[in-house]
Amino acid sequence: MPRDLEYSSKLSNFAGMEKGKPIITVVVNTFQHERFIAQCLDGVLMQRGDFQLHLLVIDDASSDSTPDIIRDYAARYPELIEPVLLTKNIFMTGRKTQDVIIPRLRGKYVAICEGDDFWTAPQKLQQQVSFLETHPDYSACFHLYDILNETPSPAPAPPRMRRSGNVSVQRLVLEHLAHTNSILMRREIFFQGEEYWEIYKKMYPVTDILVFAWLARLGKVYGFAQRWSMYRIHSKGIYTQARLETNSTSAGHSAESKLISLMYDSAHPMKKWLRLYEQLEQWTLLRRAGKPVKAVLQLFRAFIYNPTRFLRLYYSRYFL
Repeated sequence: MPRDLEYSSKLSNFAGMEKGKPIITVVVNTFQHERFIAQCLDGVLMQRGDFQLHLLVIDDASSDSTPDIIRDYAARYPELIEPVLLTKNIFMTGRKTQDVIIPRLRGKYVAICEGDDFWTAPQKLQQQVSFLETHPDYSACFHLYDILNETPSPAPAPPRMRRSGNVSVQRLVLEHLAHTNSILMRREIFFQGEEYWEIYKKMYPVTDILVFAWLARLGKVYGFAQRWSMYRIHSKGIYTQARLETNSTSAGHSAESKLISLMYDSAHPMKKWLRLYEQLEQWTLLRRAGKPVKAVLQLFRAFIYNPTRFLRLYYSRYFL
């Protein structure tokens, strides 16, 4: 561990864990989340099932009451919660939180829930771990999520998937079917070679789509059509800041374009689909903003851009 990375931590007590049950490490990253962190932790602690829980809570040197709330939860659940309270902010300096996470992973599986999001179903982890335990050729599984928009700007509609099943890398990257708060993955994703971490550094801080694309490279990915978590959009969130910087109702697809260039090449089919996804997202945003005329015009523009691809994409997203 680098010498300038100061932290205080308390290792969880694993002595009482039952042998034979898989351990799930749930990583909660927090920064200035005093309004949200309790709801996030409660969503993790309500999980029930045939597994052992290791809750790794990392606070990135918050100056509000977030660290105090974490200390309180850790004191109440010392056998479950491992708090890591950083005294120097590593996100703002570009340092990877993975420097802190990887040495502390205990689980066979890893789940993530950012401190401003929360889980809504107590059976979430059990459903996911049961699937991965019986399907060794899958690297991860995820579920759909709802969106809680706490800003005055319109937000994208929650992703749609009419039935559970295998999901392509294209849908993972371009349709945002999965979210960091909805995925359960095998821990191997964190122990990849130099290629992964080089791309990670270039994608930082928007790294979730890289994780999803890499998981699809490591194995198959399964999606549950149920909504078991909530993604919160608020004034201090990364997504909202991206919208403000681009003066747009959407964060755009620059990260997706960058990822495709870094992992694949300019001739990859996802490049050709990206523009159509952007146009359909704008149509959704205009609809949700109560601008029907502009929404219809946007839908027509998407159709004439490439009628065949448009019909295939529209059918797969809204009818299948």
